[in-house]
Amino acid sequence: MVYYMNLVQPIIPRRESYVVSHKALSVHSVDRDITKWPNSNHFAINVPYTIKNVTSMALVNSIFPSNQKVISTANENTKMSVTCVLEGSEVYRTIEIDEGTYTTAQLINELKNKLDTEFTGFKVLYNEVSQKFVFYNTTYPFTFHFSEPEDYERCDRDSPLYKNHSGWGLGYTLGFNTKQDYVVSDQSDLIIASAEPPVEIEIADTTCYVLNADVNPRLFVDSSIYMEIKQYNHYDEMIPFSETNNTTLTSANRATVYTRNDGVGGTTDSAFAKIQMVQQPLSLSVQDFTNNKCNIARFIEPVNRLSRLEFKFRYHNGRMVDFQDQPFEFTIEITHLIDDIQTPYTIRIT
Repeated sequence: MVYYMNLVQPIIPRRESYVVSHKALSVHSVDRDITKWPNSNHFAINVPYTIKNVTSMALVNSIFPSNQKVISTANENTKMSVTCVLEGSEVYRTIEIDEGTYTTAQLINELKNKLDTEFTGFKVLYNEVSQKFVFYNTTYPFTFHFSEPEDYERCDRDSPLYKNHSGWGLGYTLGFNTKQDYVVSDQSDLIIASAEPPVEIEIADTTCYVLNADVNPRLFVDSSIYMEIKQYNHYDEMIPFSETNNTTLTSANRATVYTRNDGVGGTTDSAFAKIQMVQQPLSLSVQDFTNNKCNIARFIEPVNRLSRLEFKFRYHNGRMVDFQDQPFEFTIEITHLIDDIQTPYTIRIT
């Protein structure tokens, strides 16, 4: 009899085999627990069941309300201080216009009504050729004050938008470029090629106190909103309103860097998706991102377990989106790996 000693049987390693699977997760803003998340611009949900080995997530479609306000307290552009010289005395008043999204004609009426409440003789026109606002008074010289910020007590920011080089107040929205006082003290000829509403005075014989805006009014809503998903962001962004200094961006100050002139050039992994918005009040912005390669987060090392998602919706400057409690929805496609255990089957045909 022959014995074989020290016989080593090689161990054949099991080859890992996976199947790629796709899950579509439909999320509505009304799915959130409103006791924990009263505002729909920031909320979290629990995924119906834990998904393992996630390799990518993609925003594939969205339906958002187009109800953004160009002029609002949150934008800090509802107020403007005005001085008129009445019978040798300066009268200083602050007008406040209603929040909303305006056409030029609507804004003309709103400004005129609020100016008429405090003063007399004011007219507001829109020059359709130069596309600029024109303010004039046939009786009194006047001053628009933009050199100091207006008071917005309801805003909870650490730093007001007035410190930024754009979007700093109602003056900027109306087309005034600089944060200074625009003083009108000399009478000028009112020469307007085409205006809305039509000019009803005799141009040749009439002089009045005239102030023309520097540029076209800024009456457009923010063109995009950013969706953040906590721990799964992949967008890099430049920091707006930055100035040159030595501030270092860290995870601790990233949340507040948007509201200060920190001089940081950019930030990494700041958002999950970028969603374009349209300026059509009381309508829905419906978008399909199927062919959009940017709104996809891919993970080199699969996420072991996915059971919860936390969303935040903001603008590029860090200000949170005000959906005004209008419902919205979106779909996220989750790609994950399923362990493929090949099982032999015996098939009998009867």
